[in-house]
Amino acid sequence: MNNAWETYLKKAKQLDNSFEPFLWYQEMRSRSPVKYDEERKSWDIFLYEDVKMILENREYFSLHRVENNGNPASLEKHAQMRSIVSNFFNPSATNKWEAKIKKIVDNLLEQDNNNNSTVDVVNLISAPLPAIVMAELLGIPTEDQLMFRESAQIIASSPSSSSPEEMKTKIFHKHQTTRKLYHYFSAIIEEKKRNPCEDVISALVQAQSTYDNLTSHDILNFCILLIFAGSETTSHFISNTIYCLLDNEEIVDNVKSNSSLLPSVLEETLRFRSPVQAMNRVVRKDTILRGTFLKEGDFIVVWIGSANRDELHFYDPDRFIPNRRPNQHLTFGKGENFCLGAPLARLEAKVAVNALIEKYPHMRLDLSKPLLPIESPYVYGLQKLHITTA
Repeated sequence: MNNAWETYLKKAKQLDNSFEPFLWYQEMRSRSPVKYDEERKSWDIFLYEDVKMILENREYFSLHRVENNGNPASLEKHAQMRSIVSNFFNPSATNKWEAKIKKIVDNLLEQDNNNNSTVDVVNLISAPLPAIVMAELLGIPTEDQLMFRESAQIIASSPSSSSPEEMKTKIFHKHQTTRKLYHYFSAIIEEKKRNPCEDVISALVQAQSTYDNLTSHDILNFCILLIFAGSETTSHFISNTIYCLLDNEEIVDNVKSNSSLLPSVLEETLRFRSPVQAMNRVVRKDTILRGTFLKEGDFIVVWIGSANRDELHFYDPDRFIPNRRPNQHLTFGKGENFCLGAPLARLEAKVAVNALIEKYPHMRLDLSKPLLPIESPYVYGLQKLHITTA
């Protein structure tokens, strides 16, 4: 496990709250905003200004991405495929999905047809919704979507604890599921070559005639990446928003009476409890950061969760302010690698949270159930989020 995260976990256990890494972030911003971890051979960056600069500066810093087989991914091909499918994820295209997403959400909420007094938001809606939407975007046939949804949730899931046994089991299941999806997508790609449709996989397959270097293997890896990025981040975004709302009953009551407040609440959730806590980068050219020499090839972890709570950039950063202006959080990245699916994630969260408020107008956090955070250095959320509905 990431050694920096182990340091946080030790401190969090002392504080008896592993859902709150923010005091540790504050300490690192104050004492060691640029810190080298000898064990991981990686730099940790904590200040907003530095994180933003690294995310934006492609001349000196680049993505660090590996394929599922552990080999370095081609950033050129990644950029090509982003460009090919970008029209499926821009705001104009995303807005056309609103009615379909509402229907998916309604169908998911109908599963609670007994109006149970306690509901797990993660299981009911925040985990399945992004997987279903991604299946539709990719062009997965309806009859295969249950299998895809289950597989996507396995790939996007995080270990429930940091024990070696749990980590080993989780990795084994993820590898098994990834191999299963590789075989499945191989067949889907061949089918799309014969019968292309208006979907992401068809667009990538058709682009092979333009980009000679683009292989079916590249498309397979990109599809797996979309599943992970499009499912996990959005899932935690939805459940983190519900947690933030219910953690302050005055805010949720205000949103009930004025739904126009919800977009700014979503943005504040992205800042305050970002589903993405860290991103990897690699140094492309020797450079100096705050008097520290970073050499070409060095690995970097930029701590998004820390940058989003930086008191040098945000007023009263440890308070959830639903109408915060401005709110230039870094949750979806910055620059040319800004998250492709950000408009879709925002739309899914808006529809899901609105629907939950309408169905459960008296919902509150179920304080009888313990909070079980996902133990991961990169993503942030809860394994389950129980609410009372009456």
